[in-house]
Amino acid sequence: EQFCSDLNSFKRLLYLCRNMMRTIGQTSTPVVLFLDDIQWAEFDSLALFQYLANDDLLKNVLLIGSYQDYAIDRDHPLSVMLEEIDDDKLTLLRLDNLEEDQINMMLSNVMQTEPPLTEALAKIIHKRTKGNCLYVEQFLELVQEHDYLRYSFKSTHWEWNLHKIKTETKPVRSVVDCIVARTQNLPDNPQLVLRTAACFGTTFDIRFVAGVLGQDLNNEEGSHMENSVKSNESPGSVKSNEGPKCFNMSVFENRDIQSTINGLIDLGFFKHCEGTTYRFIHDTVQEAAYALVPPGNERDELHWNIGNFVKRHIQADPTLEDSTIFAAAVDQLNRGSMCMTNERESIELARLNLKAGMKAKEKLAFFLAADYAKAGIMFLERGQRWTTHRELTMELCLLAAETALCCDDESECMHVTKEIIHNSTSIIEQVPAYQIRMRMMGQRGRYSRAVKEGLKVMEDLGERFPRTATPSMMLGSLLKTNKRDVRELSGHDLLNLPRMSDDIKLCAMKILAHTVFFAVRAPDEPTKLFVPLLYYRMFIISLASGLCPESVLAFGGYAVVVGTMLGDHVEAFRFGNLAQQLQHKLNATKYMARATILEFGYTQHLKMPVKISLDPLKEAFKVAMAHGGNEDAMLSASFYCVHWLYAGMPLGPLAQQLHDFLELMHEYTKNTTYRKMAPVAQFIDNLMGRSVEPLVLIGDVMNEQDMMLELNTGENPSALRPMFIARCELAYWFREFAVADHFLLELQKLKEDLGSKSSLSYRREVFVEGLTHLAVARSARRAQHLRSARKCTKVLEHYVDIGAVDCIDMLKILEAETMSLKRLTDSDDVLHAYEEAIKAAEKTGSLQNIGLANELAGMYLLRIGDNETAQSLLMQAHDAYIDWNAYGKVNHMAEMHPQLSSVDTH
Repeated sequence: EQFCSDLNSFKRLLYLCRNMMRTIGQTSTPVVLFLDDIQWAEFDSLALFQYLANDDLLKNVLLIGSYQDYAIDRDHPLSVMLEEIDDDKLTLLRLDNLEEDQINMMLSNVMQTEPPLTEALAKIIHKRTKGNCLYVEQFLELVQEHDYLRYSFKSTHWEWNLHKIKTETKPVRSVVDCIVARTQNLPDNPQLVLRTAACFGTTFDIRFVAGVLGQDLNNEEGSHMENSVKSNESPGSVKSNEGPKCFNMSVFENRDIQSTINGLIDLGFFKHCEGTTYRFIHDTVQEAAYALVPPGNERDELHWNIGNFVKRHIQADPTLEDSTIFAAAVDQLNRGSMCMTNERESIELARLNLKAGMKAKEKLAFFLAADYAKAGIMFLERGQRWTTHRELTMELCLLAAETALCCDDESECMHVTKEIIHNSTSIIEQVPAYQIRMRMMGQRGRYSRAVKEGLKVMEDLGERFPRTATPSMMLGSLLKTNKRDVRELSGHDLLNLPRMSDDIKLCAMKILAHTVFFAVRAPDEPTKLFVPLLYYRMFIISLASGLCPESVLAFGGYAVVVGTMLGDHVEAFRFGNLAQQLQHKLNATKYMARATILEFGYTQHLKMPVKISLDPLKEAFKVAMAHGGNEDAMLSASFYCVHWLYAGMPLGPLAQQLHDFLELMHEYTKNTTYRKMAPVAQFIDNLMGRSVEPLVLIGDVMNEQDMMLELNTGENPSALRPMFIARCELAYWFREFAVADHFLLELQKLKEDLGSKSSLSYRREVFVEGLTHLAVARSARRAQHLRSARKCTKVLEHYVDIGAVDCIDMLKILEAETMSLKRLTDSDDVLHAYEEAIKAAEKTGSLQNIGLANELAGMYLLRIGDNETAQSLLMQAHDAYIDWNAYGKVNHMAEMHPQLSSVDTH
């Protein structure tokens, strides 16, 4: 079960297919993907083709598609797709109808006859078929079977009766007309085989066709049949090396199914796939053959008999339930359901549809699964189904609701869930329907409405929440009251709490998990304020009623809440670690990504080097993508990139990964995460010298003016924080301290998100804020800036005291900068402070802080007149920035210090 829609599973499948094509499409092994007759392709295939065609990173892959223009109109899915694909991404071959001279050229070449001799024949064929390729082929087969066109072994030339063709044939309006005309001369036996095979669809198994017709193909006969097909021999045909093949109708005198199938292959109706599997040469040929079955009772009875025959075959061999044969049996029974004679058969068929629907859903065939669910419900008597077959009705309705969700059919989803809720006898029965409704709202981006729905259900479950009070204010007193009791519980005690058995509480935990998921993503502040209260309620329920998979979120959420709202980072670290342990203990794979985010994104870096979090966060991304948790995947990716950035590792590899992640975020329409990460990506590009204006977030990733206009009109002004933070830090890096100070003032006007003070980004923000205040104070000597810088230093001191090793170098850099501002401080003491900062940065391995510490020390030495030592330190800073791939910063240093070399960023 996922909070996001299983529609994400299909998007994930597209993502995996694209990655596969990117992998195999190499310079040494280019790939050509050709789709013929794409006008007949179903929606999923067109979606994949469009997805690949719009991939800018898909190299060495040539996409070609051919389609027949007559078969599509403006509203056809293919027409819509063509409007959304750039012409240079896809090579399209539009197959128009043949002109008369083209038909004549084809006849001349095939018959090895001079073009003037075939002109009259070509003219009548074009008149009958309008040049449709398939119609031409079928018309030629028709006149050949009527002996109006034949190869003469006596004259060794093709001969035709033009008069007969003109007078005895009619214009071809469809393939159905051709097939009907061609089968009129066939004996009853092949006609019966055609009709029976057509009932199975475009592909069929000869064993089932034989069985339905009362014949039996044992293994020996089946093997003989396969060998016969492979050798291209059949009774009544002439081998290809003896001249053009002429069909002999005497083949159908033998009523053996194998001979009949081979004869129909020679006539161009079927082709052999593998083993005992065959298919019609074209979908329209199958449709035409099916049209031969008279509609009404005869057609219904044929489907009913086929379905029951295949069902008996499956009952004899249960392993076939996992094959497509099972779905074929259910399809046949559904189409022949008018032949049902009693309620027992209706109930049995409803159960079969439920099973087929579940199997289709597992294979991501959501539209097919939805059809099975609707059919199953239809076979249950409407007025009695909730009283006489309650359990079966509930299962079918839940399947119908889930598949409607996956198909993004909001109307059907809400209709079915409303029926479930109305007919449920308890709130426990209603909870699965409410979960689906909330997911539907979330899928449509109505996060706040989903939260309201969740709070309403929680009240029915006995868990009341305030309606008008500010949840965060209430939460503070609750935490202070219960904190002491919680701290006395050891990790062993917490992990060995009993398993939750109260059904009401289990349902409450599921709804709470859904509600907090959407509350975190809600755009409005009043809804976001419920997040800490929801996490805390989950935690309290777990302590009181025992553990369940959702307790993993409860422990992780509690860690973030105590760290953010009470500043108790020791408890935050402990519960972040306990959440991971609990996830492994309960094998709660579906919450693995969320637990990793809560632990490594918010708590573990409080005591451990941030680099340690990179592998777990990347693994969380992979697991979430594999299990359909695309929201969690994108959040894992964002933490991974931010931690890489602030670990001071090279920017080049990060920039490429971040651009790939942003592409995914855009594809999965995770706008909240995308808007947070786009400024980070552009910030990196600016540092790398990829932007004309290094202080402005305008480039390949984003345009800050457009994003500000969009966000200013939204419900959540705090969404501007990532952009202002990036602008502030860029201004500091490029020594525009007044600009940096301006954005600090703008940031103070915006509210912080829950968990921000427990995130690594917060510590970096405090560091840059302190540096900016000190830089402004150096030029303006404003006391308030010094006081603000001192506050920032105290924040970092607190983090260092609790064990945040990645804060040591930042703290020492701030302390050295502060000392450099004090007039009475001895220069040797200041230099010693800078040396300590450089050593601390080298110990953590942060390239950006190594460069920064050396640069600031060099700038100090320039101010006191020690130019020689300053040049050495500035050169070390220059080299560190090159290793960091911050070429924009390197060039900025070269402009300030001409003795340093610049780097070509183009």
